Amino acid sequence: MIEEIKRDLYLIGANIQKQKPRSYHNDLQEEYCLLAQKYGFTSSKEFGMYKHTSGAYKGFIDVVWFQDDLPILAIEIDSSLRKRSFEKLIQFRGRSIWVYTGFEDVYDFLGQYGETMVGKVVLPSGRAVEIVVC
Repeated sequence: MIEEIKRDLYLIGANIQKQKPRSYHNDLQEEYCLLAQKYGFTSSKEFGMYKHTSGAYKGFIDVVWFQDDLPILAIEIDSSLRKRSFEKLIQFRGRSIWVYTGFEDVYDFLGQYGETMVGKVVLPSGRAVEIVVC
């Protein structure tokens, strides 16, 4: 099912006209939330990752899908190579997909995290973060 989800994420990204980067990002978030319903999941935007000692959230994931109120899939959308964004996905306990909409060489960047393969990075722990390049 993950390959079908990745294909759908890619098609949505390819079909939304890239306008201003912020607008494109927000449009992708909306569409990815709607896509969750196709697979029988619920979704949320700007999901708080973990709390700092102050009680404030330290990071947010763009879109998270839920099954029975449990977070099962994190989707992070970036137009540039952001280390912090990718590291949020590594920390997420469910499946993770990084959607990259920029123009730089994504696989050189990802090599620092593990073994890169077409469509994914396998971390030293054996866990994979899926990659979609739009």
